[in-house]
Amino acid sequence: MLRFSRLMTLSVALASLAAAATAATSPAPARQYLVITDPSFSSYARTRMTKLGLTNDGIAIGALEASNPDTLRSGYRAIYLPAVAESAQLGKLRPLMAVGGVLERFVNGGGTLMLVLTGYTADQTDIAPGGVDVVRNGPHNQEAIVVPTHPYFTGAGIGGTPLGVGAFGGWQHTDLGTLGGLPEGARVLLQNAHGPSLAEYGYGRGRVIVTTLSYGWTGFPARVGAAWDNLLRYGVSIAPPVGGSTVVVEKVAPRVSISSRGPRGELLRTPDGKPLYRVLVEDPNPSSGLAQIKLEGENHQVVAVNGQPIAAIPLPYSDTFAPGSDVRTWEILLEKINLRSYGALTVTAVDHAGNRTTVRR
Repeated sequence: MLRFSRLMTLSVALASLAAAATAATSPAPARQYLVITDPSFSSYARTRMTKLGLTNDGIAIGALEASNPDTLRSGYRAIYLPAVAESAQLGKLRPLMAVGGVLERFVNGGGTLMLVLTGYTADQTDIAPGGVDVVRNGPHNQEAIVVPTHPYFTGAGIGGTPLGVGAFGGWQHTDLGTLGGLPEGARVLLQNAHGPSLAEYGYGRGRVIVTTLSYGWTGFPARVGAAWDNLLRYGVSIAPPVGGSTVVVEKVAPRVSISSRGPRGELLRTPDGKPLYRVLVEDPNPSSGLAQIKLEGENHQVVAVNGQPIAAIPLPYSDTFAPGSDVRTWEILLEKINLRSYGALTVTAVDHAGNRTTVRR
């Protein structure tokens, strides 16, 4: 009876903590676009989005560098990079699109990333997630439509306008290069005389839309006409997760923490005063998920898992997760069996990409 009472007390406390955590992390209603404001044409993009009824906010590259991709994804359907007029700006953005960067993690976890890569004078390597390049072999003033039934061209389902090849002529110039290094399975939508100029591809659970066309570059009406409107409408029509996306393996190891305090900093104790230790395992890799958690050592026993009390289980203890189970966070509470003995504790976490973390206490 005493044991049951302890577990019930612990259960109530853990349920309260879980409810508080859920309330604190519930995502806000998503707006449609977050626009990177450093490029010269960002103000035109935001004005156009607003005219089309697309909700949007702006963010500078510096603020983007310090942003949490999960927070961005809960707040916005897509991130939009307007036409870039200077190569230096692309240099600042490149690390954000590399594996582990904010933009890469945003799209890998289920967001849409739209990149208008034009305006500079040299080749740009690894400038989109997955190692996509831009080859400066333009300019070109004509485009061929590769997938005429795509909603970007038909306008169907996105509130757009039907587009023919005439919509991409007379821009002076329509594009300034081609896309190279597109991943397997990428869909090319437009191409010029040298190669792809508008393409989309699944990345992790999200979608990248990348182009060398001068969308939104003011000066010629066609650049800011129906072709651009359809692109902006299409970008927020994609609902994550994207089916058939290529899973991207990231070298991001699970995080493991061992603490005697709870999520609010409170000291954890059983009802009869024994110290509790909270083992928290988190997988920041949005394309993987936890594969196994293993606890080894002496003088410890597991008394609760993810807020649910269990009959005490002495170590070793393990949990395994099948591929596709998408387990991102796992919490285990331990208590010491003999308060006068130390007892080593080792926690190992492995994700489905093979990344491993071991922490000893």
